Amino acid sequence: MIAAAKRVLMVLGVLWTAAAAAAGGPPDNPRTFALDNGLRVVLTPLPRAADVTVNLSFAHGWERDPGGRSGLAHFVEHLVCTAATPSTPARDPDRTMKGWNGQTLRRWTYYSLTVAPDEVEGAVRDAAERMDALDIRPSDIERERGRIARELANMHGGQLALGAVNHARALADRLPEGAQRGGDIGQIRAITLEEARAFHEAYNRPNHAVLSVAGKFDGAAVETLVRERFGAIAPGGAALPPVRPAGERALGPGHQALAKAGGGFPDGPPHAAVAFAMPAPDSPDFAAGLVLSAAAQQAAVKTGKMSMTRQTFPPFLEHAPLLDDHVLCLVEPADDAEKPTADPLLKWATEHLTGLDEAEFTAAKFAAPGMYGLIFGLTPQDPRAFPQVNTFFIAITRARQAHFPVDGPKLMTRLAGLTREEVNAVAARLFAAERAGMAVVMRGGAEKGGEREAPGR
Repeated sequence: MIAAAKRVLMVLGVLWTAAAAAAGGPPDNPRTFALDNGLRVVLTPLPRAADVTVNLSFAHGWERDPGGRSGLAHFVEHLVCTAATPSTPARDPDRTMKGWNGQTLRRWTYYSLTVAPDEVEGAVRDAAERMDALDIRPSDIERERGRIARELANMHGGQLALGAVNHARALADRLPEGAQRGGDIGQIRAITLEEARAFHEAYNRPNHAVLSVAGKFDGAAVETLVRERFGAIAPGGAALPPVRPAGERALGPGHQALAKAGGGFPDGPPHAAVAFAMPAPDSPDFAAGLVLSAAAQQAAVKTGKMSMTRQTFPPFLEHAPLLDDHVLCLVEPADDAEKPTADPLLKWATEHLTGLDEAEFTAAKFAAPGMYGLIFGLTPQDPRAFPQVNTFFIAITRARQAHFPVDGPKLMTRLAGLTREEVNAVAARLFAAERAGMAVVMRGGAEKGGEREAPGR
């Protein structure tokens, strides 16, 4: 999983779509069709774009990793991005990955390549070969084990802010026993070449996939190209079942974890985080959750925690529904380096996210469709009318809509009918202290992990 991509997408999803809501334009009509093998295709020609993004995504993520193999989908994602194909040798991720991106999310995984308009034919060919003709070798397994080990170390403590976020998330939205976001490195090291190949050949297939192309290209020509390159690829078997039943929300007890991490990035102050599980799209509270997310962003700006014009790292607030992430997280350096605690963040959430007054509620309710309109189809925004076009964002948005469709008009009606009392009732449940995942990550020499009750709780 590429954390930087997640941060970029979160910022784009909030700032860029909100600004674009005023652009107007005719309703957006991307070309959608399906091949006989089950591949769903979304083509979004954007004449004003400077490039083209080809996004290939699959309907499985870390939530569907088999027992004892936490990180299998993430590991195979690395291999799909870097292993050889008939047209491309194995890639050195640090030197030959220009334009590439990939992420393993809760319920889906994507691979994305952004190229110049005259390179779209090669990008579509590359996507088809990575689906059907990937040559995974022992050297790929060893290389990616090392890369993923470093990535997981950063995710869970090497980067203090990122570590705090992930520890808090793990408490607020628990995974099955033995599983971890991004994967458990011990279980990943046990994955064999044969297992990786078998997973790819069974599940990275057309009937589990969406191909989304956005940018400056000729729609008819690319449709012909897609049919030629992908049409003969055989479908796979049944989809992976989720390890946890769909819709189950196993929430943390609200206690605070203290993790010590060594190595990684330069020393810095301890970082604290608090996380809350947010309603998923199939929840009756989803619309209220979007309003509360908008309220959280407005409160963060109002209190000086965030800026709408300047990106900071770590961002104080993370909530990325585009990425199927149903957790809202707050993170910042701990106030007291000697006795670090996440209590001030919980206090901030209680003060600013519960008991919205009429002005706060009205502003958030008005802002939510603009912030999430393009992601969930709430408004007839047309990327062709935008003065600047981010093809990566458009491609991944279209892919998400294809995998997990949301009834935009129905959601918009629900948003319009929300009352302040209803939203505040949902907020009182969502942001209750007993539902908060709270964590602190600090430097601890060579020691890594080691959670315990933190002081102050």
